[in-house]
Amino acid sequence: MTMKTIIHGILGLVLCSAVFSCAGTTASAQIVVNGGFEDIPLNDPVHSAGESFGGWTVGIGYAGVTYEEPGTAYAGLLSLGLVPASSVYQDIPTVPGVVYEVSFWQSFYGGSMLPMFCVRWDDEAVYGEASRNAWGQARHTFTATGATTRLSLGTINTDLSYDEVSVVPVFPPLSIARTAEARFELSWATNHVGYSLESTAALPAAAWAPVPDSIALSGDRFTVVVSGDEQARYFRLRKVL
Repeated sequence: MTMKTIIHGILGLVLCSAVFSCAGTTASAQIVVNGGFEDIPLNDPVHSAGESFGGWTVGIGYAGVTYEEPGTAYAGLLSLGLVPASSVYQDIPTVPGVVYEVSFWQSFYGGSMLPMFCVRWDDEAVYGEASRNAWGQARHTFTATGATTRLSLGTINTDLSYDEVSVVPVFPPLSIARTAEARFELSWATNHVGYSLESTAALPAAAWAPVPDSIALSGDRFTVVVSGDEQARYFRLRKVL
């Protein structure tokens, strides 16, 4: 069995006299490379299908970076420019079964044609109307099926610009609540399957150990009841494959 560390919602139980506190953190690692298209020279030429630039590869058609006057780009000075019926892609590392959020900003400055963007997650495609004469953000979630996923950004029938492309894993929030004296319930939503609850006595942790307490089903949540007798204890969820 292969285990990959996918951490979210580290919670701390700190007991001091009758005081109880709970702290949570959210860590979402960016996995796309050069999503802002800033790490590309200004004089970089237009690229055709099969050519790579700045971590991206042209799938079909033609693509390059567009220089935006300060204050007109969504972020920075450069954005991705696509001509009609073109796309770029990047192969990104993913964990099978984990949900990822793909977000990006897009814009179309042109005539009366209906601008359409196309985002592909391997063979799964999402189409949408691009923002006209302004930058607009779009967000979509996908589930990884392999250790590598091809993310593609495209346009259908018009020129189109992309900027600030982001791909981050979406982790299940880990909640905690006191149920009785020195007893606490940890829970997470049942639509997030395949996670192991682990704990450690201190952070940073030299090692994490699986929580031996039984996992129960309560409505739409997985729950684990643990003892709060220890002075401090920290918990995390880890995706197990």
